[in-house]
Amino acid sequence: MVLGHRLRDLDIQFYKPYSQIVDLNEGKPWPHWCVGGEMNIVHNLLDKYAGSKIDNRFAINRKSKTASPARSLTKNCANKWMR
Repeated sequence: MVLGHRLRDLDIQFYKPYSQIVDLNEGKPWPHWCVGGEMNIVHNLLDKYAGSKIDNRFAINRKSKTASPARSLTKNCANKWMR
């Protein structure tokens, strides 16, 4: 399945591996993804990049028509802010 390849391509790391990529037993509108797997989203989005070349790339970029000015946080800045 394509999703399994995408998870590997993106280096999504699970602490407990999933047993099934998607479970559609409750119907297509209610899929259960990565069944049985456990992961930490902060680790996958920020922690694993600490000290790497991409640590200073943008992690969050907010632009708003009502709030000024636009704001951006790098992965490094967001990681410090999360602590």
